[in-house]
Amino acid sequence: EIATKRARLGNPLYLSIRHFKKFRAIFLNKVEAFISLHQSSITQQDIILWNRTLNEAFDRMIELFTMYYGQVAEAQVYAQKKLISELSTPIISISDTVGVLPIIGQIDDYKSNDFAGKIMMQAKDLELSCLIIDLSGVPSIDTMMTNELFQVVNMLELLGIDTTITGIRPEIALTAVQLGIDFSKIRTYGKLKDAVSDLLHIR
Repeated sequence: EIATKRARLGNPLYLSIRHFKKFRAIFLNKVEAFISLHQSSITQQDIILWNRTLNEAFDRMIELFTMYYGQVAEAQVYAQKKLISELSTPIISISDTVGVLPIIGQIDDYKSNDFAGKIMMQAKDLELSCLIIDLSGVPSIDTMMTNELFQVVNMLELLGIDTTITGIRPEIALTAVQLGIDFSKIRTYGKLKDAVSDLLHIR
C-alpha cells in the first residue's frame, strides 16, 4: 500500500529506501537492548540467527517495495504516453503564439508515430512563434534520443519557431554536452511554470 501510494504521488524511490535503512537500525538497536538485558540466557547462535532473520526480512521488504513501486510507476507512464499519443493535438496551446509539448517516457517511443512530423505540422497550424518542450516526464535519455530531440529543435528553427526546453535532468544535459550540442541558442528553464510565466509575460 505504501509503495503504491508513494509511486502515485511521484515520490523518489531512493527516499523510501532511506527510510528502510532507518527502520532496520531501529530494529537492530532493539535487539541489542534485549541482548544486554538477557545476556546470561542468550547464546552466540541466537544472536547470529536473529541478525540473519532481521536482515533477510528487511531485504525482502525492500525487494517487494521496489517491485510494487516499479509496477505502479510503469503503469502510470504507459497510461500517460497512451493518452498523449491518442490526442489529436499533443501540443497544448496556452496562448495565440505559445504552445507546450509535454514528453512522457522515452523520446524514442514517439518515433513510430512520426513524432517530428506531427510537431512540425501542428506548430505551424497553430501559428506558434514559440514551443515549450517539457522533459520533466522523461526518466532517462541516451545519446540517440538527445540527438533526435535537438534535430526537432533545429527543424522548428527553420520554421521560424523559437524553442524553449524545460525540465532538463543532469543526465540529459551531460549527454547533450558530450554530443557537442550548443545550448546557447536555446532558452532553458528548470521548471515548466517558470517558462510559461515568462513567455506569456513577454508575448
